[in-house]
Amino acid sequence: QNDEVKKIVHFTDGTFFRRSKLWKVGTLPLPEQDILKRSVSKTTLTEEFVEFREKMHKATFRLFDDRPYYIAPSTDSTLGERAPDSKEKEEERQRELDTILGIQASHNPLVSKFEEFFKPLIQIGLIQNCVFRAGFNLFMWKDPYLSFW
Repeated sequence: QNDEVKKIVHFTDGTFFRRSKLWKVGTLPLPEQDILKRSVSKTTLTEEFVEFREKMHKATFRLFDDRPYYIAPSTDSTLGERAPDSKEKEEERQRELDTILGIQASHNPLVSKFEEFFKPLIQIGLIQNCVFRAGFNLFMWKDPYLSFW
């Protein structure tokens, strides 16, 4: 038993090292730590930002979602299930609605590239700001609906 105790080294963050394998208790395995090895990501950084933005909207019950329109998923009239729309068709509908509303992307390629990257980040910041302002107004008795007395 003493040899077994010597083979296990505990760290402060809940991990322990045993026989040249690293385990984190209760979570997924750690990513590769060697900087010389390349890891191929399945998603781009922009897609991860968009996914994180959607998670924040879900966590706040979409209270601070300021989309000007919502495209409802089309349904198959015979079965009542969602019809398989292609992503290109949905993006085309979004472009049409953006054109009607005057929310068009810039024609400048540099600005459109920056917009593609920074738009989800700015929206994440707006959600955080709205959550903070709502909490602040609630606890300072300035909220018009929940602090009416």
